[in-house]
Parts: sequence; structure tokens; C-alpha cells
Amino acid sequence: MINWRTKFIRRLGKSGKGEYFRRSLILVLLITSVPSALIAVSNYLIGTSQIEKQVNKLHKVKIEQFSQAMNEQISQMELVLSRWSTNPMFGDRLDRIEFIEQISQTHDLMQNMLVVGGSNLLIGDAQLYLSRQNAMIGSDGIHYLNDAQTASFQAILRDHAGLLWAYGLPDFASKTSVSPVSLIFKLPWASDSPFGAFVVHLSRTEMLTMLEHYVADGQGAALLIRPDGEWVVKPEEHNLAFQEQLRSEIKRHQGESGEFSFHWQKESFVVTYGKVSKTGWLYAIASPVTELTGPVVLTSKLILITSMIGILVSIALGWFASNQLYRPIGKLVALFRSGREDSAGPIPREIQFIEDEWMKLSSESVSMRDRIRQSLPFLREGFFLQLVQGHLYALREQELQTRMGELGLDATNRKISLLYVQLSGLSESKRFREHDQQLVTFAAANIVGEISAARADSTHIINFQDLSVGVLLLYPEDAVLEGIRNELFVWSQEMAITISNVLGLQVTVVLGRLTHQIGHIPEMLEQARQAARFRDMQENCQVIDMEEVTLSSRPAAPFPFAVEKELLQVMRLGMEEEAYRLLDRFVEEVEAAAEWELTVCQSLMQLVYGMRHMFIETGFQQHPLLIDSHLIEELFAVKEAVLLKKVVKTRIMAPYLEQFQVLQNGRMRHIIEQVIRLMEERYREDLSLDECARAVASNPYTLSRSFKQVTGFTFVDYLTRLRIRKAKELLLTTGLKVNEIAEHVGYQHSYFNKIFKGSEGMTPTQFRDQYKS
Repeated sequence: MINWRTKFIRRLGKSGKGEYFRRSLILVLLITSVPSALIAVSNYLIGTSQIEKQVNKLHKVKIEQFSQAMNEQISQMELVLSRWSTNPMFGDRLDRIEFIEQISQTHDLMQNMLVVGGSNLLIGDAQLYLSRQNAMIGSDGIHYLNDAQTASFQAILRDHAGLLWAYGLPDFASKTSVSPVSLIFKLPWASDSPFGAFVVHLSRTEMLTMLEHYVADGQGAALLIRPDGEWVVKPEEHNLAFQEQLRSEIKRHQGESGEFSFHWQKESFVVTYGKVSKTGWLYAIASPVTELTGPVVLTSKLILITSMIGILVSIALGWFASNQLYRPIGKLVALFRSGREDSAGPIPREIQFIEDEWMKLSSESVSMRDRIRQSLPFLREGFFLQLVQGHLYALREQELQTRMGELGLDATNRKISLLYVQLSGLSESKRFREHDQQLVTFAAANIVGEISAARADSTHIINFQDLSVGVLLLYPEDAVLEGIRNELFVWSQEMAITISNVLGLQVTVVLGRLTHQIGHIPEMLEQARQAARFRDMQENCQVIDMEEVTLSSRPAAPFPFAVEKELLQVMRLGMEEEAYRLLDRFVEEVEAAAEWELTVCQSLMQLVYGMRHMFIETGFQQHPLLIDSHLIEELFAVKEAVLLKKVVKTRIMAPYLEQFQVLQNGRMRHIIEQVIRLMEERYREDLSLDECARAVASNPYTLSRSFKQVTGFTFVDYLTRLRIRKAKELLLTTGLKVNEIAEHVGYQHSYFNKIFKGSEGMTPTQFRDQYKS
């Protein structure tokens, strides 16, 4: 049984339309088939799953960041309170203070509470509770407690912990009069019979701000819950209902961390919660995923609907689309077959037929060259550019003469000369900028054209667009050679002076040798370019005669090896400014001894090869000089020493120095960490910078500079601060004598007293007496 597809294709074959039509129809039907539906389904399943996974992963990162930030803030507050608790002002004498009689001390206490309250952004207010006086001292004054408030604080003081959290305590400086969460630091620390305590009320506004900081774009919510399930900081009223429901759901799940999906008012949320280690609070983040997955769902539905409609409609539209595809092919076939005897039969391969007919028409169009004669100037320009650049080397002399004859130039039995004009000093010009090369070259070509109009039997100007201009001159066969050379020399001088005066640049004109062969012109141009590099760098206008220059002889380059060695050494150390200064000195020394610009360029190229060897030695394999095979060619193509120096600085030295700094910063930070660990272990010894440098395989200069950049202190200052810190710990925690502590931290007794007093403003004995009492 023959299926419907076979019948359909057979009908197409009988319709008179060829193979191209049948292939087009089949292609349209295949394109509008099932793959788009598969894409839609996979897009939905994979997209929504990945979005939820990524949201949960992001939540865990934010919870970790919040926990770390909160722990750091709490640790800072604990450290501040611990330090203040050791201050003699907050000793047990406070238990006997009389506020009115000791008004000066009371005022100092209020000022110190102001300082404590400003020591951390999370602190809303700091107060001092004194049990015997039944009062709170804050920055705003003294507040006496009622019976209920007294009972609350007495219950707190009976707790065995020295540092604890309290909720709902009175805050006399707050508008709400109640602090949501407070940090209690008993005085003395961890005493069973404390006479008072520091009471630090956390700011509700700052806590909410810290919570909202980790909520993306204000979408969703962040909660902070106590271990008993109550709020640490109650959210704002406008979002309270949502967060209350979310809090209940978190309590139901229990555990110190977890994740789940939550639905609220037709919207889905991904919820992740975790524990803040120092407080035991649960921090939870809820982010809506409906908005994230909505586009994926919508896109999947649209793709699926579109693919289904496409499959249904493709069969109906396939015939119409194939007809539209075949219509231009059919018109071309009919056009080519018009007037032919075999125009009635079918064409099995329409495209091949059209290609054959087109080739016939192309060969016939060659006879219509007269239509392009109006384009002769442009064709002539293109011909000469191809000629001087050597692209026509395969043509014989007779063919070149024929080509020139077709372009309106008779080169038969003619003497040919080439003038090469090179402009220099554009980078130092005050009238032009470096990107004005084409403009300056165009102006120079116009000046050359005006001067050369009446000088030779036939001239042609070639604008190379690179601050150089070529002039081809044709002389009769019977012209006297000596007369031509003299005329060209005078003309070249006039041309160089005129261009220099008009454009304000250095001009070098090279007189090429005379020849009868057009094919010699590319070689003459290359020789002229090489001769131009023998120009005197101090001359503004000069003419170089190729008959008087021997290109095979090269001046010996006065190479400053000492400067090169010093330059490569500072580059190895990454000293950017010093490296650029030595490059300037290198060029200055070469220019002082060099006679030609070519000598300076050769010395710079020799320096580049020295840098290349240094890059290989240091393992800098990704430098452009090692991976870009065309960079050396570009350097050799630079004609001016000033420009070559600039290229060496920007494209050879700068990439190395920039990458060196990037690698050095990361490596040196690791080295500094090793040095600090070494100092922590051996601070008692006579430890020197040189010894540390040897231990980490570095040099003292680099280590000293990097140590200051990373730590902010010199090596000696950091070691001194470390020893003083260790000495203070020993003074407060041990009964060792001062001279024993001095020896323990690596100092002699007399020198230790001097160093300690310079750092702390008091002797070691005074420090121990003041803070250990």
C-alpha cells in the first residue's frame, strides 16, 4: 500500500516543477515540525527546577553572610564592653557612689555611656545599671526604676552567665520606652554578686535595615526569631500578617536550618533559614519565585502553542510557501529559455541550468569594456598601488606595458624614475595629531602633484596613506641621464622645503635609480624606503640620492649595554616608573652617539629582543611578543625612532608590567601572611627583614615595600607593635618581673622601658598598676 507521502511527492514530480521545488517543499515541512514542542517542555521542567535551586543556594550564602556580619558586630560589642569593664572607673567603687555628692564622677559616667553607645552602628543606646542605687545612668541622665523594672533587672543579675541577652527591657532614651533586644554585661564579669551591669539596647531601626539589606530589590522578607519562636525584632505593620504566618511555618519545621516552599496569596516563595551561632537566633529569608519562573512558564506555553499551531498549519502553508520559493527560479528559467527551440520540455536541475546560462552571459560581457573608460583614474590608481606593492610580479614586461597603455600611459621606450617622499615628526607636531596621518599624507600628495605637473613628460602620484608619497616619472629614451639626475635633485630640494614649510614636518626625499623596466619599480620602492631610514635625525629637509647610498653597509650601533642590563633588571622587579625612565635614558644615549635614525631603530629592536629573552626566562609566556607572530613585523615597519620608542613602551613593556603587578599583588599577599606567621612564632628572637626575606624566597627590597602596602606598617613597626602587645598580655595575666617580660619579648630591660613608654605613654609598671587593679 502506497502511503500519502509517496503519492504527494509523485504528484509534485508530475506538476512540471523540477527537483529544486520538491526539495524546497520537503524542507519547509521538516522545519515546522516537532522540535519546538520538545524545547518548550524541557525549558519548563529544567528552568523552574534550576531557578529554585539557585535561589536556595543564594539564600544560604546570604544567611552565612548575615550570621558572619552579626557575629562580628556582637564580638565587637563584647570586646568594647570587656575593655570598659577593666577600666578602674567601673570598679566596685560604683556600688558606693553618691550621684549628687560625686557629681564630677557621675558626669564622667554619662560621657562614657555616650562613647559606648556610639561604638557600634547596631547600638541604639548604652546605659549603666547600678543595683544598690536602683538607677540607670545613660548619656541623657539618671533614671530611677520602679518596682517592676527593678524586679526585671534583679532577675537578670541572678543569672549565672556574665553576658546574656534580654528582651523587652525599658529604654529611657527611646521613644517607644521598650528595647526589643538588649545585651547585658554584668559588673564584675561573671560574678555571682554583681553590683551592676552594662545594658546595651540594640537599635530596632538598624536591625531592620540590616535584615532588609539581604532581601533582593525589596522582594520577599527577612525574619529574625528567638530560640523560643518569638520575634527578636518585630517587623513593620504593613508586612506583619505575612511574616507572622511565615514565622509559624518556620516553628512548625523546627531545626537549626532548613528550606521549604511557602504559598501566600496566590504567590510562591522559597524559604531558607539558618542559625546565628553567637545568639542562637534563627535568620530566615523568603524570596518570591513566581516572578522568576513566570517568564519561563509563559515562554514554554507560547513555544508549545506556537509549535502545535505550526504543525497544523505547516501542511496547509507548505504548498503555498513552496510556490513562493519556486517563483523567482521559474522566472529565471523562463527568461533564459525564451526564444530557444527546447523551451517546452522540463528542466531536471534548475540551479545548474541557471549557472550555465549565467557563465555564458559573463563571458559575453567582457566585450563591453568601453563602458568603464570613465573609471580610468581610479583604475590607474589601483594599478600603480598593485604595481609598487609587488602584486603584479607574475606579469611579464610586455604585459605590464600593455596594461599601462590601456590605462592611457605610454611606457614604451621610456626611462622610468621613482621619487619617494617620507614625512617624519608627526608625533611631535603641534599642528597635527597622530591620527591625522591620512590627512597629512593627502596634503603632501597635493603639494607634490602641483610641483611635479610641469617637471616631466609624464608623472603619476601614489598616495600610500602612511606619511609617504611616491612619484613615478617617465622620460623620453633620448633624455640625458646626467641632466635628469641634476634636475631631479634640484626639484627634490624644492619639494622638501615647500612641504616642510607648509606642514611643519621633517621631509626626506629619496631619488631612485633610472630604469627601463616597469617590473623593477617594486624593488626600486623598497630600496628607497630602506634608504630613507639613513636620514639625519637633526635635519628638517634632506635629499638622499640612491646612486650615492650603499644599502648593504649598516652603521655600527652604539649600544648601551649597561643601561639595557639595568632596564631589564628593574622590569624583573616590576618597577614601572624606573623602567620607563631607563627607556628614555637608553634612547637618549643611542641618539647622542648615532648618526642616522636607522641606528636608533636598530638599537631599539635589539633591546626588544633582549626583553623577549627576559620574558622567556621569567615564564611570561602570554606576552604579545611571544604569541603574536606579526608584532615583530609591525615593529620593523615603524619608520620613526620616536614612534618605535612609543610602541616599545605601550605594546612591549606596559603589558608585562601590568600583568606583573597583578601576579605580584596576589603572590606577595600570601608571602606577607607567611612572614606575619613567622613573626608570631619568633618575635622573641632577634628577627631581621633579611632573614624573613630568605625564609619566604624573596628579596628585602620587594618584601619591605609589599609589607608596607599590605599591612600599613613597616616591618620594624609591625614587629614592635607585636612585641608590645605580647608584653601587655604578660603584664596583665602573669606575675613575671618587668625585666623577665622584656627578655621574653626580645628586648633588653632599659630599651624595653623606653619602647613601651613611647608606645603606651606610661612605663610597664605603671601600666600593670593601672589596669590590673
